[in-house]
Amino acid sequence: MKCGRRPGPVWTVAAPVALALASSCAVTRPARFKTADRPWQAMTREQRTATMKEVVTPQMRALFRSFSLHAYARMDCVTCHGQGARAGHYEMPNPDLLLSQVDVKLAWTDTASAMDAFMARKVEPAMARLLGQKPYDPTTGRGYGCFGCHWPDR
Repeated sequence: MKCGRRPGPVWTVAAPVALALASSCAVTRPARFKTADRPWQAMTREQRTATMKEVVTPQMRALFRSFSLHAYARMDCVTCHGQGARAGHYEMPNPDLLLSQVDVKLAWTDTASAMDAFMARKVEPAMARLLGQKPYDPTTGRGYGCFGCHWPDR
């Protein structure tokens, strides 16, 4: 359209109709916290792959980026599963993610580092829910916890 010219009759009708249609459509947003349809142990490999791609990765990516956008700017399968993920090996816990028993105990104290507290209080319960498991309970020592992902450094 040239400067100073009025829109033609088609544009005059089409623009308001398009705007009305766009504004009347309901915008659907993903659930605040989507979980797997069934417990992890009951899934086939294909279901696990789909759950990781559609449920776990997007939510864990958002959670980690809320902690540090810079550190987790690129978060994909390799971040958690290690270099083997490039070849289709997703076994967990990941031996490349070593974690000491001392760090695990400190994560639940007031002296925990920001990262340890984030992992214990945010990541653990979120991952447990995503996998259909009970989160770790520091008083009983039971549930899905640090060593679901991390390899114990003894």
